[in-house]
Amino acid sequence: MKTHYQVLDGLRGTAALSVVLFHIFEWVTPDWAHNPLHHSYLAVDFFFALSGFVVGYAYDDRLGRDAEPKLALSTWGFIKRRLIRLHPVVPVAAVAGLLGFMFDPNVGTAQTMGIAISPEKLMLIFTLSLFLLPTPVLPNTFGETHSINGPSWTLFLEYIANLLYGLFGHRLKRTLHIVLCIVSAVALVLVALRFNLLGYGWSWRTY
Repeated sequence: MKTHYQVLDGLRGTAALSVVLFHIFEWVTPDWAHNPLHHSYLAVDFFFALSGFVVGYAYDDRLGRDAEPKLALSTWGFIKRRLIRLHPVVPVAAVAGLLGFMFDPNVGTAQTMGIAISPEKLMLIFTLSLFLLPTPVLPNTFGETHSINGPSWTLFLEYIANLLYGLFGHRLKRTLHIVLCIVSAVALVLVALRFNLLGYGWSWRTY
């Protein structure tokens, strides 16, 4: 039985609350520089790092040829487990997002800039959302890649990372891990210098 790191639960909860408060303050103070928690979006990056640790900790010794027979898991078995773990909340969020958009009092006003949304387009967006796929843009959604449930962009990237890990990531050697970390760090610094901000990735413009 592996050790359960309770401290990670606490950090996960703190990060989640920070992100929620960050978005609440966005409504109150639209100017990012005056948001009292204007660096809290970095908690999303923390979630990505935490997920990488947790998945590796849980499955490194269960995938591949060196896995113990009693614990061994196929790539498809791993993917199934991750889908069961992550996906049930996706259709619930899609339905909530669809209802939220349909009953948004601002839809159909001047804020939509005359953009008409047909029932067919809305159904297409809803269907794509059920599978966590990027969608066309809707009015009043700031150009988000997942327009009826904005935060889905992070889970979509989690899916990609989990798939890559299940296919070959668990077989990477330590040296290659170090190289990837260095390359990623350099890329992150370049993005920060280019945009003077790391709160990007959620919109089609910055994806």
